[in-house]
Amino acid sequence: MTLKPTILQCVGNYGYDGISRVATEISVRLNEEFDFTILAWKKNKPTPIGVKVLTKGVLPPKVLLAPIEAGMHKIFNKSDIIHVHAHYFIHGAVCFGNKPIIYTHHGVPPCHLRDGPRQWLGAILADRLLKVFVPRVNAIISVSKFSSLEIKNMYNRDSVLIPPGVDLSLFNPKKDAWREKFNHPMFLYVGALATSKAVHEIILAMKKVVEVYPRSVLVILGDGPQKRRLEELVNRLELSANVCLIPEKVDDETLSSYYGASDVFVTASRWELFGIPVLEAMASGKPAVVSNLYSLPEHVQASNAGAIFEAGNIDELSSVMISLAEKSKKLEANAISYAKLFSWDKIIPKISEIYWNFLTKT
Repeated sequence: MTLKPTILQCVGNYGYDGISRVATEISVRLNEEFDFTILAWKKNKPTPIGVKVLTKGVLPPKVLLAPIEAGMHKIFNKSDIIHVHAHYFIHGAVCFGNKPIIYTHHGVPPCHLRDGPRQWLGAILADRLLKVFVPRVNAIISVSKFSSLEIKNMYNRDSVLIPPGVDLSLFNPKKDAWREKFNHPMFLYVGALATSKAVHEIILAMKKVVEVYPRSVLVILGDGPQKRRLEELVNRLELSANVCLIPEKVDDETLSSYYGASDVFVTASRWELFGIPVLEAMASGKPAVVSNLYSLPEHVQASNAGAIFEAGNIDELSSVMISLAEKSKKLEANAISYAKLFSWDKIIPKISEIYWNFLTKT
């Protein structure tokens, strides 16, 4: 029996963000070719059958030292390839891993968009780690055109553009009996409730939207350090009948149903190197309102299925939300066609090719 090549994927908090979703999809979809282990600080979500997650069980500030602790070299060197997502474990992989290292640049939000001193310190340390160790990896994967430019400018390295994929069997247009009876616009935000996401701007825009659509609804699906502030804002603006915050973690099927029930996806994020929820929404046939920062405009410009507003301009944001609510059905086909370009069936072979390129050299 021929043993499969082993791949170690390094993430942060497994189950917390889109990075762990990407690592999981790679592990599941390439499991016949490779033997995967996902290395994480901790695990917040059950793993699919067959996916192995090894947790180090540490949090800041120890996380900086954990990858170079005694015994970690055995974990790094047990695999044929080390695939580092973002900055997690990159210094340990470079220092102790004598195997090919692939780095996917998901990026780190800048300090002024972080929540509190601990996150500010984390952003500074992550930035320093990346500047020292990214130039020493064997290959770099960028996730968007903006990501490619950032890699070139920050590290003077070329990269291979391989964006995250989307599961079209899960995220696709759905009809909801309740939704068909509710004949009023429904807006959806999915993601962390963090400073970098600027969710408060969407709530402020809703104050103007309800002047046109008094029974319109904004569903905010996510949790984070800004939750209490956002709840207070909703109450202060007297929008409790129009804005619903749902902080509970939901499974993929439930998440898919939220996309299906909505009319327009909205994000005011000040920092994204890709924006997986935008893609999931478009796969579900929904147009997207996005800010004009970082990679987000790429989705709308390429799909012609949404609108771009100037970050911080609440009047413009409310205007494009109203406009898209009125023509969301007309943009459904554009959104779906664009999302199909990111089917995991098209993305996964590119990942496999990079792995095999290194394996055939060793």
